[in-house]
Amino acid sequence: MNYQQLECDYFNLYNQFISVDSTISFEKNNRILIKDFVFFYHQILKQKDFNYLTGIRNKIALKVQKYMQQYSIAPKSLNLSCLRENKHIEFFEMFYKALGYFVAFRQKLNEEQKLQIIISSIDESFGYKFSIENFQNLDHFKKSDILTLPERCLNNFHLAMIHLCIMILNPLNLKDYNQHLDKAINYLIDGSFNIYEIILKEYSLLYPKDQNFKQELAKLKELEVQILMQEISKLKLSNNYKELCGEILYNLELEKITQK
Repeated sequence: MNYQQLECDYFNLYNQFISVDSTISFEKNNRILIKDFVFFYHQILKQKDFNYLTGIRNKIALKVQKYMQQYSIAPKSLNLSCLRENKHIEFFEMFYKALGYFVAFRQKLNEEQKLQIIISSIDESFGYKFSIENFQNLDHFKKSDILTLPERCLNNFHLAMIHLCIMILNPLNLKDYNQHLDKAINYLIDGSFNIYEIILKEYSLLYPKDQNFKQELAKLKELEVQILMQEISKLKLSNNYKELCGEILYNLELEKITQK
């Protein structure tokens, strides 16, 4: 097996996962497994050590198999012939980079800030104000997986992969190639955009007195109006969001150094 065959095998594995997901409803899909797929695809594209990649592939295949058995889903037939497609790769790498920014941002937060984000998320979900006293087990929330990748963004990746699987696994019977490619790319752009939005939202919550940030964010909000008026693309705005998030990470690192 070579890297091209491994990539084909990857899409076959994901297609098996989709067969479960489409049966049990989208809301219940295994987001931990989606995260594994994101990481694995990145490693394939970087052509990491083949034995290492094979090990990851076997672990994911075992998870997919157990997932299918759990819901009594029969395996789908494998597609040995796969389309060689690379037009989406630039946008996948953009999505992966955004996830890297998200993890780096969360890693720079202290326990108090993590708790503040968790409480804010609960406030938003339930529609009323919580306080620390509302939590019976505060340690549980402090130790919760603050680095869990955003669910909405993993959903974007999952939707992109559905269209890519249709394209890549059906090279001889594909009428709507461009339509599926465009949809996959748009989902990856949306995923990147949403990740940067989350970072900016959380930073705004944690650093409400940062006036420079507020001014830069206000400029970006003006650009959002231009997107609605179709004057600029969402991709361009996503890149602008990325630049501001990069500045945030740099400033947080400086803050961390000065506090030592």
